[in-house]
Amino acid sequence: MTLSSTSPVFAPGSGDDPLYEAWEALRLARQVPWSVEAPAHWRSTFERQVSRARRLLVEHIEQGDGPEIVLARRADASGAFRRQVEEHPALLQQLDDLTRDASAAKPGDIHAVVECSERAAMVEIRLAMHQNRLHELLTQGDGRARAHVARRTPTFAGRS
Repeated sequence: MTLSSTSPVFAPGSGDDPLYEAWEALRLARQVPWSVEAPAHWRSTFERQVSRARRLLVEHIEQGDGPEIVLARRADASGAFRRQVEEHPALLQQLDDLTRDASAAKPGDIHAVVECSERAAMVEIRLAMHQNRLHELLTQGDGRARAHVARRTPTFAGRS
């Protein structure tokens, strides 16, 4: 069992996992270069990637309403799926706060850039942990996705 990691512990494979893509968007937001000559470039690119991450997180949340996930939740005596779901509002709020604060930053304010980038890194880590826990729940710790439950969850480096 993987308890925690600061990045997803598996390769996405098919590329249709919105949670992985949300993590990737935040990673890209955090890596946007800043320069005194073009501070608006940092802001627009950062905001675009954070907004993309939020949109993909909403897609992930909506996927959780599928019949396979509902069945898995019913069988979840430990409450782990419930804890995963309860984490969604806080993640969404952190992404909203990042977008708001990046928009409010004065052009050329390097301190705001550093603050937003550091917070993006923290949310990036939380998304990776969220994804890793979900993958662990859906594969029951042996790396093999349970029938129809992990349909859109990536497999380990091409193995299913």
